[in-house]
Amino acid sequence: MTFDDELFTLISHLWPHTSVRSFSRALGRSAGYWSSIKAQKLPISSKALMNLSTLLEQRMITEKYDATKLKMRTIQTKINCELARRFLAQVEADEGVLEELGKLIDTDARSGCTSSLPMPFIFTSY
Repeated sequence: MTFDDELFTLISHLWPHTSVRSFSRALGRSAGYWSSIKAQKLPISSKALMNLSTLLEQRMITEKYDATKLKMRTIQTKINCELARRFLAQVEADEGVLEELGKLIDTDARSGCTSSLPMPFIFTSY
């Protein structure tokens, strides 16, 4: 099962009335987005994944059940890992970028600050 299919399954379990159209809208895209990318065998765009993560964050604020919040957080973690994997795949070919990332990690370790690799986007909490 691909990441995209697994994500659709997880969202369908989280929100049982999820359709391909509502999933597309949750990704911040038009109603036909999911069907279109599946037909073309394309992955969900990184921007669409960030939109879904933001939606999950917003819904966690109003969710009253801790079990549902945990499921949402688990899905967000999967999205974060996929975005990080994509980012690393993009920069692996550029040795200069990897060298700079290594310097940042070393600097953070010496200063006592712990963090993951820098990402080209920002997640916010409300």
